[in-house]
Amino acid sequence: MAESLYERSVVLLIYLYVIELMKMKGKAIMEEREFLEQYGKRIDSLERDVCDLREVQSEIRTMNETLITLANELKHTNEHLARHERKIDELDNVPKQRINQLITAIIGAVAGGLVTIIIGYVIKS
Repeated sequence: MAESLYERSVVLLIYLYVIELMKMKGKAIMEEREFLEQYGKRIDSLERDVCDLREVQSEIRTMNETLITLANELKHTNEHLARHERKIDELDNVPKQRINQLITAIIGAVAGGLVTIIIGYVIKS
């Protein structure tokens, strides 16, 4: 019976050891599961971030195309404005030229009148 008790004790210890190993292995499996779940959640989060970044990238492309279009329109607007400035300068110069012609005509008329008056006095004298 001692042998039987000894054998039972050894068997019981082996069972307890196996149970303890299974618990440890179960813990390790649970830890691996938790790790994998956390890793999976992190991957999902990164995938969402990448999707968001793709949307932002698309918006940036759209804004870039819009900016290029606006830059071209601004270039044409500046050319148009430069043409109008030249025309305005030409129109501003026309009255100045006319005033100069008018002043020249007045001076010529006054000078002609004076010459006529002087010649008239010379002939009468």
